[in-house]
Amino acid sequence: MPPIDWNDPLAFLLIRTPLRVVWLGRGPVALFFVLSGFVLSLPWLRGRPSSYAVFAIRRFCRIYLPYIAAVIIAALFETVLAPYRPAPQSEWFDRLNWTEPFTVEAAVSHLLMLGTHNTFDNAIWSLIHEMRISLVFPLLILPLLRWRILSAVALVVGLIASVALILRLAGGNIVLGEIAGSLQYSALFVMGAATAQYTPPIAVWLARTSPAVKWVFLLAGLLALSVQWPILPAYFQGFGGVCIIIAALAPGALAVFLHHRILRKLGHISYSLYLIHLPVLLSAVYLLHPFLPIGVVLIGVPPTAGAVAWIFNRLVEDPSAELGRRIAARMRPVSLAAVIPPT
Repeated sequence: MPPIDWNDPLAFLLIRTPLRVVWLGRGPVALFFVLSGFVLSLPWLRGRPSSYAVFAIRRFCRIYLPYIAAVIIAALFETVLAPYRPAPQSEWFDRLNWTEPFTVEAAVSHLLMLGTHNTFDNAIWSLIHEMRISLVFPLLILPLLRWRILSAVALVVGLIASVALILRLAGGNIVLGEIAGSLQYSALFVMGAATAQYTPPIAVWLARTSPAVKWVFLLAGLLALSVQWPILPAYFQGFGGVCIIIAALAPGALAVFLHHRILRKLGHISYSLYLIHLPVLLSAVYLLHPFLPIGVVLIGVPPTAGAVAWIFNRLVEDPSAELGRRIAARMRPVSLAAVIPPT
């Protein structure tokens, strides 16, 4: 961890307090996985699951099509802007972004979501796991519907043990490493699904308890997401995601704030923003670094990324999701309810 500069309060806040979560990548991604498990489980918990084919088609269109579009845009920008590569900026900037040409091998890796070439749009690593886990999510949710919290605990423990074993056997094997990564993040989906399953009693309890409790959960969640855990970091961060969801379920000022129309609009374009923010950041630095201080360039990135994300949402993300809905509507409406064991 960098040394504290006591003369720079902003640096202190962003390095030594839970506000680290603003710039750390892994913590918010853990929250993203927990939220995915929470949301994907709702049709099953409400007794209205679709067929697996419908579920898979909708997830494919929702995630994969915008992902491919974002990769193509990022690769195109890298190719065009390669002659303007700036002087070294940081280890993250220089080693993990736009460091390889868009070859046939890289194209195949992205098409198959192998996770072996992520330098064009480094944020996509999490979407690869999201897509894989989504396709097996019904297998994760079905035990919860029958054995509830006991199966959730057993699944998480089993996944932790499986990941440890695979990593021990993997050595430097990339394929086994990718499998271990997806299994690891599957546990976060299970944590989110278990939280959704117990949402009604949690909401009742929060309504009856002290209003300060939700702020305790929020602070605990931010701490769990922002701390660099020496062991099992993904799972502790997943627990932080659960705490934040619980805090959001409580009635009061926090819930009202989270339902503000501006935040809801940002939420609507959040996937597009996630996909497109790195190409915007890299393009801005490549183009403007000879003329403006890097701090000034970075200040302009968030509003620019927001505007580009809005366009991407309108032209790519929303049409992709709508395509999934149209295809699903034409498919035979066979429900998964028949394979769900009784609770």
